[in-house]
Amino acid sequence: MSDKKLTLTIVIPVYNEQNHLAVCLDAIAAQTVAADEVIVVDNNSTDKTAEIASRYKFVKLIKEPRQGVVYARSRGFDEAKSELIGRIDGDTILPPSWVSAAKAMYEKAGTPSLYALTAPSKFRNSFHYLWYVMHRVTYFWPSYLLLGHNTFVGSNMLISRKLWQKIRTEVCLRTDIHEDMDLAFHAAHAGAQVRFSPELKASVLARKMVSRTFSYPKMMFKIRSTDHRSTLGLSSR
Repeated sequence: MSDKKLTLTIVIPVYNEQNHLAVCLDAIAAQTVAADEVIVVDNNSTDKTAEIASRYKFVKLIKEPRQGVVYARSRGFDEAKSELIGRIDGDTILPPSWVSAAKAMYEKAGTPSLYALTAPSKFRNSFHYLWYVMHRVTYFWPSYLLLGHNTFVGSNMLISRKLWQKIRTEVCLRTDIHEDMDLAFHAAHAGAQVRFSPELKASVLARKMVSRTFSYPKMMFKIRSTDHRSTLGLSSR
């Protein structure tokens, strides 16, 4: 490994997150090791999300006019300048050591050019333990059987910039495809091991899970059956 400083960007795609974003950004500000770059991608919010993000001097606020988290995520990844890209949601609360731990894990792995890691979530909802179990049973565990590898959780994941650059023109931009599963599918097929780290937990809200929990395996079947060769990639910026 070279003596060059390892850098990490946190990308946060957001849409109408005025009730959660300040707490998310406060947790980033409280990191024991500061993130080298924080990008908030506003995906046409109609509330005060952008105004809240602009209050934080360390935040780079950009707009993505194409509606859909897949577009906002990809725009943020394209804008990231760091060697390692962390991706979270607007309601994610990172523990104070998250950036430090994420960098340490990457370095321990040997800083591979094709690096992908995800981690479980600690849910803040009522019946939080039930949501945790359901997430494992319906999301993480079926991915081994149906996809053949771990899948990402967009509220708590890492990807190397070089891996993103390798697969950015191959990922699906269809909003009917689960973007985290699709990203993991392409990462694995590019030769990356999608690592799972139970130590790198983050606190989230089980909002989308309420409606999606039992449809996750179906989404995985859809990823497998999609003709990825015909998928349109991102245009050059």
